[in-house]
Amino acid sequence: MSWFHPTGWFWGVATALRMQSLQGYGPGTDGERSFVLCDANIGYQFPKRHGVVKLTVENIFDKRFHYLTAGVDPNRDDRRLQPGISANLQVSFNY
Repeated sequence: MSWFHPTGWFWGVATALRMQSLQGYGPGTDGERSFVLCDANIGYQFPKRHGVVKLTVENIFDKRFHYLTAGVDPNRDDRRLQPGISANLQVSFNY
């Protein structure tokens, strides 16, 4: 769900339901088989779309889980696939 104000301010929330089977992945994969992740963002879009500043908080309720998917290296450092709360700030300018 997103909301945009004519002055340039915006916010949004998103949820994602994950359902998975962790059978056969070995030790260390004990975790919830299904879970919901919630993300939120707030930002400002400059007039005439000359840029945006956006703060996003992912996994806002700090849900702990093991997320495994086919083709993903479990040793890869990919924040989007890791449990725990995270935040990022995006700033872009367009001329």
